[in-house]
Amino acid sequence: MKRSTVDAEVDAIIFAPGNDPVFVAAGEPPGLQTFEQNLPFRLPPSYRSRLLRYRFPAFDVGAVTLFGNLDGRSYDDLVVASTRDRVLSSVARANGFIQIGRPESGSYDPVCFDARRRTKTGEAGIVQLDHEEILIKDSIRVQEAIAASFPELLARGIRLITP
Repeated sequence: MKRSTVDAEVDAIIFAPGNDPVFVAAGEPPGLQTFEQNLPFRLPPSYRSRLLRYRFPAFDVGAVTLFGNLDGRSYDDLVVASTRDRVLSSVARANGFIQIGRPESGSYDPVCFDARRRTKTGEAGIVQLDHEEILIKDSIRVQEAIAASFPELLARGIRLITP
């Protein structure tokens, strides 16, 4: 899929009527390039499009809280939050997963892209992993398949996190 097509698809979803206004147009965020260089696989194009073009706090989509993309230093920013727990992060990445959020319930289980199963366009499914399986057994157990792709997840509706 061409970049302009991916950008247009992402924009149509995030600015759909009914979604909370979360995204502010901006250039590439600090730390993203280094973050990507340390990944064992490329981020899905739709997700990368959003990261490169917008700044946003962590937000809820369905029963998932997705990490933000503000300044590369904030507690809930992708580049900080997805590597905070070094054991969880290293085991997940070594097995083809990259954490992009967590359950809205506050569970410690990581919500991740499953890079083991990618489409021809590079999109990846989104799953919830069992954090205890990772931390205790150094293995992966998918608890739940959440969405077939990032656009599918976003289409469920974007809500700001309210205290």
